[in-house]
Amino acid sequence: MTDKQERNGQFLFDLLELNIQLLKDSGIEEEKAFEMALATCQTLAGRYAGLQFYFPKGKKLLSIINQSKVFQECNGRNIDELAIKYGYSAVHIYRMLNKEHKQRQGDMFDKNQPSLLDI
Repeated sequence: MTDKQERNGQFLFDLLELNIQLLKDSGIEEEKAFEMALATCQTLAGRYAGLQFYFPKGKKLLSIINQSKVFQECNGRNIDELAIKYGYSAVHIYRMLNKEHKQRQGDMFDKNQPSLLDI
């Protein structure tokens, strides 16, 4: 077995162990946690088998999730509270809210969207 094959096998084994532990920590019994974790690993291995890819740290994903959470938790009067909770400045919270609002609203002037006059 080559060093690369050993690392790849270790990656799947680590992924399996991590998933089992996360599921158990969520209250799922060990046997069911193992089955679910194994199914996840098999699905990922089947989908990405043979591909080489960089495994990101997840900063962008965390940022997107936090932006959505901030938007959901904001009541217009708790900006400072949210800034402290998520470790951002109040100005950054406002930027996140603005960005999330635009994404949820969509582009009102999207050229691909049919005009009401065309209907």
